[in-house]
Amino acid sequence: MSICKTRQLRQTIHSISVQKQLLHAENNGLREALANDRKRRKQGNPLPKNPLNEYHGGALFWSLSRVQRARDLIEQKERDEEQLQLQKSEAAEARRASKELKDKLLQERCVAKATAQEAQAKERAEQAQKRAQKRAQKQQALRAQQQLQKRIKIAKKVSKRASKQNEIATPKKAYAKACPKQVTQWPGYRYSEPFSIAVANQWAL
Repeated sequence: MSICKTRQLRQTIHSISVQKQLLHAENNGLREALANDRKRRKQGNPLPKNPLNEYHGGALFWSLSRVQRARDLIEQKERDEEQLQLQKSEAAEARRASKELKDKLLQERCVAKATAQEAQAKERAEQAQKRAQKRAQKQQALRAQQQLQKRIKIAKKVSKRASKQNEIATPKKAYAKACPKQVTQWPGYRYSEPFSIAVANQWAL
């Protein structure tokens, strides 16, 4: 650090120290003046005419003990007034704190009620969604079952129809194979007597 900067730093520290001492002295002077002013006001307060309620007419003589008692009584009254004001202030503060507490509790209850209502609404919505999903799944399963039954029914019809066609086609093929010379058309074949009855019965079906 250079010499110039060192001197500047020392001057700054000295200036701050001087300002601190001046402020301290000024503060002490203000405190002393305030104390003297309070003392003068206290000494300058006139005594009431009859602070001890001992005046019965005529001249009132003040002895040192009576003056002291009167001053003690005045100080007691002042203390009582200060205590009363303090009690009033404390009561007002208690009322204010009680009101703030009530408002806070009311606000908390409102928030809790709103939160509970929101949770209930959310739960009801979730339950409704679950019920809707179950209904949709049930309807989908019912439609799938109906489609399956319909397909089974159609398959049975097709199988039955194919079976009937096979039953009709079988005697034709058998007769054509047994009597190829007599097959000209169906129905109306020219066939031999023993085979004609069986073929006629099959055709009648």
